Amino acid sequence: MTDLTLDFPDGLPIGEGWVSAPSSEEVCFPFDGSVVAPSPVGDADLARRAVEAALAVREVVGRLPSHVRRAALQATHDEIARRREDFERLLVAETGKPLVDCRVEVARTLLTLQTAAEEVARLHGETVPLDLLPSGEGLLGFWVRKPIGVVVGIAGFNYPLLLAAHKIAPSIAAGCPVVAKPAPQTPLATLWLVHLVREALVAAGGPAAAVQLVTGGPEVGVALTTDRRVGAVSFTGSAAVGHQIARDAAPTKVLLELGSNAALVVAADADLDAAADAVVRGGYYASGQACISVQRVVVVESVREQFLTRLSERMGQVQVGDPREESTRVSALIDERSADRVVAWVEAAVAAGARLVAG
Repeated sequence: MTDLTLDFPDGLPIGEGWVSAPSSEEVCFPFDGSVVAPSPVGDADLARRAVEAALAVREVVGRLPSHVRRAALQATHDEIARRREDFERLLVAETGKPLVDCRVEVARTLLTLQTAAEEVARLHGETVPLDLLPSGEGLLGFWVRKPIGVVVGIAGFNYPLLLAAHKIAPSIAAGCPVVAKPAPQTPLATLWLVHLVREALVAAGGPAAAVQLVTGGPEVGVALTTDRRVGAVSFTGSAAVGHQIARDAAPTKVLLELGSNAALVVAADADLDAAADAVVRGGYYASGQACISVQRVVVVESVREQFLTRLSERMGQVQVGDPREESTRVSALIDERSADRVVAWVEAAVAAGARLVAG
């Protein structure tokens, strides 16, 4: 994977520049373990430094004119669109997801940036008539939206570019400095995104410190989420970690997008072919590593065997292999621990009486 282009500075984007990290770790291609690139690893001290830098520009960012915020988001969109294939290849390399899914991720990232840029013009308040009582005749009230302050955005490994954009783009649109923390396994695409946003902000007339990024483990997350001066924490990831963040960050406003246990129900009168297609399509995109994937299938007993026959036929058509190939639909999971967990689930189900139909 050494032929990838990583077009951003060394270190971590903290404050107005890039600072050296205390250590680094190799990001590896999950499919074959080859090294993608070294990544800087931050610590709690750098996390606190990033929060201080964000607080220092909070008022400046909150007063940025709409045209500056919109221009920065639009310019970021345009640059990612120009480097679209580079981002797709980088996402394949660091997540191990099939190319088809990484293309969707970049497309959704572009839509997120475009939508946030457009939303800048719609972040206004409302007028309220006050003449429902005679004493209010001739009076008109109004309210306006104000930035909440510093935002901490923590993203999961499965969609690192998109999830970071979900946190960074709305923050900039609303006039809020944001400190991003990517998952330890997948920092590279997010680093590149943050670099492009900072460049676009400066070109439009804003401060680079409006968007920062700190890598690292749980200690970095704790330092970011427990600072009571932070206005909001946005987290996408596992339920256990999300609930812990909610407890630790309280009373700070918290926005959580957590893992689910999504069910697909097949009724007796269902179109069984369509249902089997939906299970395969919804259960195995991103190699099954999506919080809204099909995770349980509940089938009425009378059509159970017919449905399983159709499902097993389709499973044989799912291309498993190198995520760089156009035809691949399922590839390696993010790391060995995740793969072992899935195998353990299958083994436990079989031991409890389940029948292995495919794979």
